[in-house]
Amino acid sequence: PEGTSVKIFCRTGNTSLIDKRWTAFSEVTVNGSILAIKARYLQFKVELQTTDFNKSPVFKGIKISAKAVK
Repeated sequence: PEGTSVKIFCRTGNTSLIDKRWTAFSEVTVNGSILAIKARYLQFKVELQTTDFNKSPVFKGIKISAKAVK
C-alpha cells in the first residue's frame, strides 16, 4: 500500500556458521536477480517499513533457485 515499502537483502557464505568471511548484506535489485554467486549458503532478510501506522506493508513470499556447480 501507499506509504509502505518492502526491501529484501541477502548475503552469502561458504560456512554453515555465519562469520566474518560471509559477505555483507546487499539489497536485492528490483527484478530480483542476483547473479554470479559462488557460495554454498544464502541468507536473506526482509525490511518492512511504513510512514502511516494505519497501513501495513505486505510481503507475499520469495522464490530462490540455483544451479548446482560441479
